[in-house]
Amino acid sequence: MSGQYTDVYMAKFSNKKKTEWTWPFPVEEAWNVDYYIAKYALPRIQALIEIEETNSPGTVPGDLSDKYGIEKGHKCWLKYLREMEYAFHLFSTDTFTYETKENKERAKRGLHLFAEYYECLWN
Repeated sequence: MSGQYTDVYMAKFSNKKKTEWTWPFPVEEAWNVDYYIAKYALPRIQALIEIEETNSPGTVPGDLSDKYGIEKGHKCWLKYLREMEYAFHLFSTDTFTYETKENKERAKRGLHLFAEYYECLWN
């Protein structure tokens, strides 16, 4: 995470009532939850994509297989996983605020897919 953000947040934190930080992670991770969750999720989504690509057709969420069948449902599932990957990639950088409107919207769609298919993120 860039130093400018840490400095700003540290200044805000130091002006507040002094409390001892007792959580098992640095306070910066609480200030930047979106960034740290994205950094954690991104390689795991990428690994799942790799697994799904090598197991063709791999697992397919029920609604996709019902709607498209196994083969086409698997292709759709891979597309959705790649959209999730894109979202976590964007959120794991310091540049999200500077992205185009289209890129931000695509990232948000990826996060919506992540929420919608959260229970299906296994193989």
